[in-house]
Amino acid sequence: MNTIFKSSKLDEMQEIQMLKIEHYGLWLAFWGMLVITVVQASMGAPFRQYAAEGFLMCILAVFELVASLKYGLWDRTGKPSLSINLLAALAAAAITGGSAFVEQGYWPGALLSGGCSFLLTFGLLQLWASLYRKRRAKMDHAEEETASDEEDDSHE
Repeated sequence: MNTIFKSSKLDEMQEIQMLKIEHYGLWLAFWGMLVITVVQASMGAPFRQYAAEGFLMCILAVFELVASLKYGLWDRTGKPSLSINLLAALAAAAITGGSAFVEQGYWPGALLSGGCSFLLTFGLLQLWASLYRKRRAKMDHAEEETASDEEDDSHE
């Protein structure tokens, strides 16, 4: 098994277990920081009090996004689609608009913030889906060329 940990003392099974532990730890930290940030913001805490958690959460999100796109990965259970992106954007709009309405009690402002959130979320998801498809096609094409080169070498 090729790994970046050249001096690892773990066998393959232990390496897989370690990767699972790290995987769950990362997502526990990410979602925990999101909950903490949202709770502190909703309680009216000053921004300085939860800015560090929000900043670290953004770094984790960007890292996950860039690493996933670099290796042509989207999700374990599915592929990007217009309907999923629409649902995610609607959820973001509902959360943003709902929280704006609860905080300000002004429905035109809540609709505007929800609409902007929808457009931004949907646009970014569509952009990332497009980047994913391009990267995946490039990687698949490279794999096909490698396979055809190996077949040509075996016939000689």
